[in-house]
Amino acid sequence: MNALIILGGDRPSAALLRTLAGQADFLLCADSGLAAAQAAGVVPDAVIGDMDSVPDEALRRYAQAGNVLRLPCEKDDTDGVAALDEAIRRGAAHVTLTGALGGRLDHALANCMLLVRAYNRGITACIEEDAERVELLRGRREIFGRPGQTFSLLSLGEARIASLTGAHYPLHDYAMSCDHPIGVSNLFEQPVICVDIAQGDVLFFQQNRL
Repeated sequence: MNALIILGGDRPSAALLRTLAGQADFLLCADSGLAAAQAAGVVPDAVIGDMDSVPDEALRRYAQAGNVLRLPCEKDDTDGVAALDEAIRRGAAHVTLTGALGGRLDHALANCMLLVRAYNRGITACIEEDAERVELLRGRREIFGRPGQTFSLLSLGEARIASLTGAHYPLHDYAMSCDHPIGVSNLFEQPVICVDIAQGDVLFFQQNRL
């Protein structure tokens, strides 16, 4: 099953939210992600979070149906972690996160870390925004784009790129580290690039994909 989670970062466009909701088997809102869902006219299956940024009136219809999972304000996890874990509990095999970027930088970075959490629990995940797509790369992947389209590769800690082909700046047997962001602003040379990660985790940012 595919799950969509709407987080409380920069609000995605209504068009993007409707598209993503139409591709999902179920939809969860984390806290103020509910406002984005309501603005786009999409109905979540549940709202989860400490509700510190959601007006009470916005929750009433969901609370009456038993679809609000309220968390304590003082907790060890973020609302995004709770929403991802709930999606996994409900049987999601793939999770799309949106509203994950923008706003506070620490929140945006924490939301990128959710991609690692998902993969470590045996499911795939990505972040889809109007301006870019983010996913975690492990192993070998073919990624579709268009010639001239910008993408970036950033390692989480130490990683080794066995090969990167189809790009304007190819790589071969390259040790990538987080203290030298050499992978920023590469370009699709071909409609498909192939990335082979021999070791470690790499975040892939694809600009203006949608």
